[in-house]
Amino acid sequence: MLNDALPKIEVDPETTPSRRRPRADVRAGQGASHGAALLLVLRRADCLDHAMQLVSDPLPSPDASLPEVALRVERLTLAKRLWRGAADDGAEFGFELSAPLKDGDTFAQSAAARYVIRQMPEPVLEVSLAVAPSAAAGIGWAIGNLHLELSADATRLLAPDDPAARQLLDRLNVPYRAITAVFRPGRFARGHEQPHESARATNTKRRASRVGAR
Repeated sequence: MLNDALPKIEVDPETTPSRRRPRADVRAGQGASHGAALLLVLRRADCLDHAMQLVSDPLPSPDASLPEVALRVERLTLAKRLWRGAADDGAEFGFELSAPLKDGDTFAQSAAARYVIRQMPEPVLEVSLAVAPSAAAGIGWAIGNLHLELSADATRLLAPDDPAARQLLDRLNVPYRAITAVFRPGRFARGHEQPHESARATNTKRRASRVGAR
């Protein structure tokens, strides 16, 4: 009797939202593996829409006789494998690289020109290496201890123009200059081999030969 007294509610399946649970493969995220492939397809389609050339690797044998057209890029962007850029002549490129490019790499070429990566200069501190090897090593260690990157050639050491680096060099009474240059961290030019290095190499070879004789 009580149930007969309650009003009956009609449910329209066309207007009532569905309460069905999502598919198991969607709940489990099994379709996520297709995300990277879909992103790649969309990126390539966008490149085609904008007449953008795709680059995956530098050219192994560019024609050095062709005039150079530079694509200028900042160091932090150059360290990436996925990025976009425009050359000096306005040509646009999309980079999907197996490994980052380097300053001076030729990445594309036409009948009229070759396109070359040119890393943009940035503010750095220059320290002369016209000092004793032990002093140069100490300066390098002190800057590296600040977790700052370094590069060096035969005559100078370069570090980012960072306030902490300036304070350190001032505290150590190390002369330096603030300049703008292409900074390639981790790049170290080998100088003349020192006598102790030569002796160490000789001792290493002798130990290796003794081990091989056993």
